[in-house]
This record gives sequence, C-alpha cells and structure tokens, in this order.
Amino acid sequence: MRGHIRSMVLGAVFLAAVNNVSGAVKDVGEENGYDWGKKSESEKLGYATGYIAGAGEAAHMLGLLAGFLFPGGKEPEGLQRNYEVFVRDLAPVASGVTVGQVMHGLNEFYEDYRNMQIKIPEAVSVVCMEVKGVAKDEVERKTRVLRMPADKREVEAAKDIIRMWITGGRYAQ
Repeated sequence: MRGHIRSMVLGAVFLAAVNNVSGAVKDVGEENGYDWGKKSESEKLGYATGYIAGAGEAAHMLGLLAGFLFPGGKEPEGLQRNYEVFVRDLAPVASGVTVGQVMHGLNEFYEDYRNMQIKIPEAVSVVCMEVKGVAKDEVERKTRVLRMPADKREVEAAKDIIRMWITGGRYAQ
C-alpha cells in the first residue's frame, strides 16, 4: 500500500512538472521583439531560414491549388489579386528577399522600443515590404497599425481587406 501511494505521489509530481514545462513553451508565432532579442545569431538564422522556406512552400502550394482549380490560368480576377498580394506581402522567397535581409531587418526593426510587442511574423512582413521597395508611407502605416491594441488592429485589417478588393492589392503601384 505504501509503495502504491508513493508511486501516485511521484506520478502527480511528474505530471505537474510536465504541465509547468509545457505551459512555459511559447508558440513561435507568438514571439515578439523581446524574444527576438534573446535569440542567438544561430537561432535567428534558423528562424529566418525557416520562415523563408515556409513562405516559399506556401506560395508554391497556393500556385498549385490555383492551377488545379482553374486550369489554363483562368483564375477569377479577385483570386489573382489575392495571390499577387500574398506573394508581395508574405512570400519573400518568391520576391527575392534573402535570409540575411530578414535577420538584419528584424534586428533594425526591433531597435525601436515601440516595435518590441509586434510579433516576429508580422515584423518579417514589414521588413519584406521595405526590401521590396514598397512606398515608405505604406510601410510606416503598416507599422503604426501593428503597434495598435488588438481590437483597433482588427478594424484596420478590415479596412485593408476592403481597400485590397477596391484597388486590386494593398500596395498596388
């Protein structure tokens, strides 16, 4: 009986420890500038490499899906615009942004204390906009929106979607 109680206590301690460890692990999509600053150079390299590879794969898969759904390249105009915006904003591989540019861009972006709460994937999109030569006022506008509290950002995101459909892309030249 005594051994059984001891096993139960040890099991409970183990489960509590596992729960504490798993609760402390942060989803990389939730990391922000404070987390970026704590990363070693090799961790930053790994993050930037993984981001670019993942975004490139997503762009490729989206292209395959569009080809499957709309053979002969006859996508509806709105879908084509959405794909172009995705490639321009989120898929740095498709537009020639390098791992080094992402790493150095994030280091510079997070030097501004006002940007520290912005999540890393969102900051990457700002860096990619700058590298791709998007107008400075659009980059600054996006950065201002990312600094807003979440509820206000949702309103701004809705405005961006409406603008995208009206203009054919947020950053249409």
